[in-house]
Amino acid sequence: MASQGYRRAFVVAALAFGAAAFDTGAAHAATPWLPKDTSPLPDFMQRVARASAIADPLERCLRMPDPPGTHWNAAGVAAYCRYHALPTMTPARFQQLIAQGKGATVDREFAGYLRAQMNDPAYAGRLDHAMYAVGFHDASEKTRAAIDAWKRQRPDSPFALAASGMQYRAEAERGGARSDGTTDEPWHTATSPVAKARADFDRAATMTPSIPSIYADMFLLGAMTRDTTYAQDASRRGLTMQPANLSLRLLQASVASGEWEGNRESQKQQRAGAMEIADRFPLMWVVIGRLSIAIDKEDDKGAPRDGKPLFDLSEVPPASDLGHLAAWGRLAGDGDAAMILAVEALRFDSGQEDALEVIGAVGRHNGYAEWSKAALKRAAAEHPGADDVARVSAKWLREF
Repeated sequence: MASQGYRRAFVVAALAFGAAAFDTGAAHAATPWLPKDTSPLPDFMQRVARASAIADPLERCLRMPDPPGTHWNAAGVAAYCRYHALPTMTPARFQQLIAQGKGATVDREFAGYLRAQMNDPAYAGRLDHAMYAVGFHDASEKTRAAIDAWKRQRPDSPFALAASGMQYRAEAERGGARSDGTTDEPWHTATSPVAKARADFDRAATMTPSIPSIYADMFLLGAMTRDTTYAQDASRRGLTMQPANLSLRLLQASVASGEWEGNRESQKQQRAGAMEIADRFPLMWVVIGRLSIAIDKEDDKGAPRDGKPLFDLSEVPPASDLGHLAAWGRLAGDGDAAMILAVEALRFDSGQEDALEVIGAVGRHNGYAEWSKAALKRAAAEHPGADDVARVSAKWLREF
């Protein structure tokens, strides 16, 4: 499932492929989106269909084609496939274990994810993804209650404190923390979610084992409340602990605008820094992919400007970015590009909601309705309990 927490806060703003730039009525009038005579879509979808028949999620991801004409770094693609495809604790299992009083079991499993993230360059985002997948970044009363019970069972668990801070950060975002430094409740009061998140993160940062995943949330808290010092300190500490911190580097790439280090030169510096360690930490190619979109394809309003096909991306970007580009293509009336980009987003994250919207709208009309229906059904099956995924999938399946 695509975690909504980080993406809502800044990725949408930083990759503002916005509907405001287009007359959406004109885009809908362009349906059906039949492939153009010289389109690469038919050949691409033939290869997609062959890969889609593979049952194993990791092998399926690895066998999927890259966008036509691109040559993404193979190690980066493989690492990103592993990042999404390898199983981690589900929300249901987390809830069950805590309800059974087995907080120690939860700690042991997260400790295993941490060891993989810190000791194996190919799994540099293992713990980060596990914390997304279990739902800590999506504000929920049920998740909040389970985390509180975990803290009571394991009061000295840095994992429980990290999860608590992440949940408070998500609650602050949902409840009104804004980039002008204000919230519905002043963020600096002791009872505000922002203050509670900072307290949990600050305590977790002093505990053993150290949790690198907290620094992305701390950076985001600083950005949400315009506390530049706090954000910069979180960035420094996080990259000192783990130079290949995927979540933190992706957030830095997203907020490289305005006073947040925002200019093309700073984006290029970030990309160069990621490239310096990408051979050792292949997930850094995903960071390079995000920055390359901003540097090579965006104009000052966030719209593609390089004159090349929308799917001509130099390196593999995050699934959320692929989904946003797919939505941009749909609104611009380029159904072929939208379909290709949506398929790529779902390759990595079968619950990427922007991509599901695109294949629902475009896939009904371009000759790939059966593949699109199967993808919508797979999303619902692979992301039980994800309300947004269920809603989008059900909406479009009714239209086929």
